[in-house]
Amino acid sequence: MKKLLCFALITLLFQFSFTIDDDIQLDKDYFIAPYIAYHYFEGKRDFDSYMELGLFLNKQISYRWFVNLGLGIVPTKYTSTAAERAFFTYFANAEWEFHFFRNINPYLLFGFAGDLSGATVGADFGFGAKFFYHPTIVPKLEYRYIMLGDKGNDQVISLAFHFPLNFPKHIVDSDHDGVGNYLDQCPNTPLGYEVDETGCFRKINLNINFKTNKYDVQEMYHARIVKFAKFIKNNPGIQVRIEGHTDNVGSEKYNQKLSENRASAVAKYLYDLGIKKTQVSFIGFGLKQAIADNDTAEGRAINRRIEAVKK
Repeated sequence: MKKLLCFALITLLFQFSFTIDDDIQLDKDYFIAPYIAYHYFEGKRDFDSYMELGLFLNKQISYRWFVNLGLGIVPTKYTSTAAERAFFTYFANAEWEFHFFRNINPYLLFGFAGDLSGATVGADFGFGAKFFYHPTIVPKLEYRYIMLGDKGNDQVISLAFHFPLNFPKHIVDSDHDGVGNYLDQCPNTPLGYEVDETGCFRKINLNINFKTNKYDVQEMYHARIVKFAKFIKNNPGIQVRIEGHTDNVGSEKYNQKLSENRASAVAKYLYDLGIKKTQVSFIGFGLKQAIADNDTAEGRAINRRIEAVKK
């Protein structure tokens, strides 16, 4: 029964992997990872500790969450009789990643694990780290502690290598900014932010629209500004300029003033959220920097924009 619950849990996680709401577009690829491990059996288990070989499937289900489904084999011996005994192991667990460093992502894991030596299954938890120094291959060091109740406990130390299923075309890019993890100097850039060649923020269209001839920020756009304010607070060394743009309806002088007022309104909202004026300035460009055709309604809508640009 426990084994069925284990596989049911991981199946559900995989099934909903494309529907979980998050700040990033989920990686649609699955990763396959061969691993080699040292499997330590406590005395109650009556097995010699030995090397384990296996393979697991890895899938991202949100920005920090990943799930694994694995199968291994341990060619060991009974401690009491020295008779040879090989059996399969299995595990299903979830990982929570920490993004503290540029090329190393530590993580915690929990789930279920067991083996076919006697229908043994129990809780599985541990920690590890992924190393991003190659565009496609991701080494992974991991420690797992498997609690098997009165049958004893196991410990597993493993080294794995993640390969995307469409290897070698796939580039590992956790924040999906177009810059691979092995080059990314700013690994936590939110989705939709334009970045430079090092993966660091350069510009974003905040997608804030205003009513005709108005420059007050409507409530429906407050959440976007709050989210951007959080990004600035998480990057205290960054300096940003809020830029206002308009279409060509009206005079150049009128649109210049309107763009300035709209940029000022967004900047003021950021100040009210606790962002320092030394970090955020504003400017209006009026109708001078159109990026779409002002002869169409769609083009004019695109040109009426507020952008945040790194200074």
